[in-house]
Amino acid sequence: MVTPFGIVLVVFGIFVCFMGYSIFRSMLPLWGFILGGAIVYLVIVQFIKVPAQQQLIVQIVGFIVGGVIGALISGPLYYVVVFLSGAAGGALLGAILGA
Repeated sequence: MVTPFGIVLVVFGIFVCFMGYSIFRSMLPLWGFILGGAIVYLVIVQFIKVPAQQQLIVQIVGFIVGGVIGALISGPLYYVVVFLSGAAGGALLGAILGA
C-alpha cells in the first residue's frame, strides 16, 4: 500500500541521493523533523486516549511537536539520524517491493 508519507520519503531520498553528501548534511534538520514527527504520529494514540473525533487533531499536533524535537536533536546526533534515515528508506523499499 502506497501512502502519502511513503511518497514524501521516496522523493526526499531520491533528491538527497543525487545531490550528494553536502545536501544531506544541510537537510538533517528536515530528516529529523520527518522522522521525529512520524514516530510520535504513530505512537501517540497508544499513550493518549482521546475520542475518535479528536484523534486526528492530537496526531497532527503530536507530529509537529515530535518533528520540532527531532529537528533540534538531529544535529548533535548526526550518526543516529543517518542510521535512522537509512533504516526508514530500507523499510519503505521493503514495503513497496513486498506489496
